[in-house]
Amino acid sequence: MPARIRYEVQDQVARITLARPDKLNAMDRQAFRELEQAAARAAADPEVRSVLVTGEGRAFSSGLDVAEFAAARDLDHAEALVAELQRAVAALERMPKPVVAAVNGLAMGGGLQLAIACDLRLASEQAQFAALEMRWAIVPDLGGTERLPRLIGLGRAKEMILTGRPVMAAEAERIGLVSRVVAAERLAGEAAELAAGLAAGPTLALGLAKQALNEAFERSTADGMAAAKRAQRRTFASADHAEARAAFAERRPPRFSGR
Repeated sequence: MPARIRYEVQDQVARITLARPDKLNAMDRQAFRELEQAAARAAADPEVRSVLVTGEGRAFSSGLDVAEFAAARDLDHAEALVAELQRAVAALERMPKPVVAAVNGLAMGGGLQLAIACDLRLASEQAQFAALEMRWAIVPDLGGTERLPRLIGLGRAKEMILTGRPVMAAEAERIGLVSRVVAAERLAGEAAELAAGLAAGPTLALGLAKQALNEAFERSTADGMAAAKRAQRRTFASADHAEARAAFAERRPPRFSGR
């Protein structure tokens, strides 16, 4: 069976491409397995310092391959399957490296939930986002009910999920669903430039900041401040911090090693 995910590494950036353009990159069980494997591979590779996720063709992802998942045998099997898919998507969020999504077209249902599990999102002018789960009388179960309100606010998240109304690229930028909208022909280049800039950054500090931000809504301010103090102890001892101090003293740009 052809691969659903294409994985490439160039200049310390791992590129994860959903490669099923004839199906608008609809994700079946194989795609989720390959996605989790790609995320684990990028996380474990010391040569990879940032990740770029995108889709081949005119879609980022149209969501889950309904034909396959409609065949879930019983409720216990369906629940176990959801847990498996959740784990694959969350692997991008848990990874201690920054992840950029280049949303090149449709990001529907599971595709929307995959995009918002990434740290930063760039979108082409042709991008379109929607939560389609209510068409099937189900709830978004890959992080949509958790991550979406944190990105765009509770009211807007409720509107998207309860009504299924599509959000076009310009509105997505206005409400904070994406960081920036660019012309379709410039998306790949600008996303690659953003990922390369992150790859050149202080990887340890970026990973610790990402973890702290992801956990910010799950703990008290006091607990968060204590965690930040512990994280800072690690960054103070890092080679990148020493390089930043040396670069400042020598009045030159820092050359981070990611350690």
